[in-house]
Amino acid sequence: MNLLLPGSYTEWRHCITEICGIPLGESFIRERLIALDDDNDHMTRKFIELYGREH
Repeated sequence: MNLLLPGSYTEWRHCITEICGIPLGESFIRERLIALDDDNDHMTRKFIELYGREH
């Protein structure tokens, strides 16, 4: 597993749920959708930088 960026959904899920201890529930999804709609959010800017706005 790449320690900087997960290479698959399985790796991403492991990072979020196991390493970070974040449950993938409705509140997590709601918070991420709100953040992804905010161009001033640090993680949103990083996501766009890494993957491009089209994602």
